[in-house]
Parts: sequence; structure tokens; C-alpha cells
Amino acid sequence: VLGIHAPHGDELDECMDHAFELLGTLPHGSRVIAIGDWNVDQMPTMSSEPWQEEPQRHLHHEERRATLRTWTEAFGLAIQDITQSSGAFGGPWSELATLPPFSRMSLGAQSDVARPSMLDYCISSPCLVSSSELAWRMALADHAALRVVCDLTCTSTPRPARTWTPSDALACRASIATQFW
Repeated sequence: VLGIHAPHGDELDECMDHAFELLGTLPHGSRVIAIGDWNVDQMPTMSSEPWQEEPQRHLHHEERRATLRTWTEAFGLAIQDITQSSGAFGGPWSELATLPPFSRMSLGAQSDVARPSMLDYCISSPCLVSSSELAWRMALADHAALRVVCDLTCTSTPRPARTWTPSDALACRASIATQFW
């Protein structure tokens, strides 16, 4: 499990490099789940996005999405869909909080200029996440709480016991006894 809080601005590449190094040390076949505030808005790619009619809307965070997509493909991971959103946020965007899966709603003075966005989500290995849910009733500040339910059943394959028998076991034992004791 990797917790992420990606930076704003141009430092996303550096953050992904650090995550790449961490995940690159895992044993072959390890399953991965990375959860957090990616600061890469997925909302413009969703069919339910309320502002999709606006010209150039698809360009919002397009380069950051490409960086994240390259990173996920390198590890065979995928962004998990939010299966449920619950609770009420309040404020000028409260009516939108339960529609598309917004994970961030602007507060205070920002609420007049910054739209709701989808910045918090789970990226994981295939068949690992059963559901991914946002809850506004537990929200701390301007982000919803993200709950991820995983299927952690063990998938290890038992290996047959390995034994080695020298062709002349007695001579081998005698040789070891005289050389190492």
C-alpha cells in the first residue's frame, strides 16, 4: 500500500519517480494499491462531467493525466472507479456533491473560482479493489474521505518440495564432516 499526496505544479514527475523507485523494489508478482490526493483531475475524462460542453475543458490537467497514465501502465495498474459517493458537503457546490464522484470541493473564497474536481482516488493492481467510495460526512477540510475495500485473498502457488541427493551420499557426508568441522 502506497499513500500519495502529489504536489501541485511541475513536481508531479519527481513524485512519480519516487513512487516508481519504491514500487520497483517489490518482488515480482506483488500486488499494489496506491491511494491518495493525486492532484491530477480525472473529472474532464468522465462522461458525467457537468462542464464537458465548454471548449478546451478536456485540456484541464491533460498533461498530468498523461504522466499518471504512463506511470500506471508501467506497473500494470489502473485507476479504480468510484463506486459510491455519500454525504453532503454544503456550500455553493452541495447539489453537485452526490452527482459525479467529486472528491474535492472548494471552500471559502476559492469556491467562487475553483470548481469541484476528482483528485482523490485509488490506483491498483487488477482484481484487487472491490469498491472505492467517497464519504463527505467524514470529510476533513475540502476533500472527501476515500474508503477502499480490497480483496486480499492469498494467491500464492505452492511449490513442490525440493530435495537434492548426491549420487554417493556417504562419501559426501564424510567429505563435509572433514572439511567444515
